Amino acid sequence: MSQTPSDVPEPLPPLPKAERKGLTLAIGILAGAVLSALVWIPFWKSQNPSPVPLVIVPLFKIAIGITLIVATRRFRFAGLGLMLSMLVGAMIFFGACMGNLNIK
Repeated sequence: MSQTPSDVPEPLPPLPKAERKGLTLAIGILAGAVLSALVWIPFWKSQNPSPVPLVIVPLFKIAIGITLIVATRRFRFAGLGLMLSMLVGAMIFFGACMGNLNIK
């Protein structure tokens, strides 16, 4: 069965620039939040937590975020989202702190 040109659906038009910016911002925030969750949750489950992740994770996010903002025009909003995700990471960190308090 061959398809005639009228049976083939037309391709979707590309997203407008504003929607692409919002999508890359959301992807940057989500990627940073996932990174924070992967670090902070096991960090507090360990018996002898090291202070290294407290410094390395924010520095990593700042370095990658600034690189994306400055060096790439296409992923500028992803870098901004990664920087904004540090707020989400701080909430995950303090939530993990509160979850491990032993209040009697």
